[in-house]
Amino acid sequence: TIPIEAVIVGFLVLVKPGERIPVDGKVEEGVSSVDESMISGESLPVSKNKDSKVTGGSLNLTGTFKVRVDKVGEESFLSQMIDLIKEAQGTKIPIQALADRITLWFVPTIITLALVSGIIWYFQFYLYLPLLVFIYHLFLLCQA
Repeated sequence: TIPIEAVIVGFLVLVKPGERIPVDGKVEEGVSSVDESMISGESLPVSKNKDSKVTGGSLNLTGTFKVRVDKVGEESFLSQMIDLIKEAQGTKIPIQALADRITLWFVPTIITLALVSGIIWYFQFYLYLPLLVFIYHLFLLCQA
């Protein structure tokens, strides 16, 4: 066993059943079923044999096989996926900024209007009807 940082392109890595595949590469020897649900979303195991591509982070389910390392570190599929997710989370689209600005004023305005209408109705019909009016306004105006 060696640390993942010491693995370089071209190394041959042995992957046993129940282990996560540590690197992107190509199966050189052996046959197995691999759970790629974390990578592709595919819920069924995928059969892997000689010359099949495997992705780091996938789970080896059944057999033992050897993988020839194609990519490590920042070049790996998983690392690139993480970078894309970080980039997407840091980017705000213009419509999202607009929605945030509208929400900043919309929610307090709706609650204020519902309270005012409830208070006005309270002075005319006591508690039961004003409460219904308050709830009605909240329900009606918050449907948008």
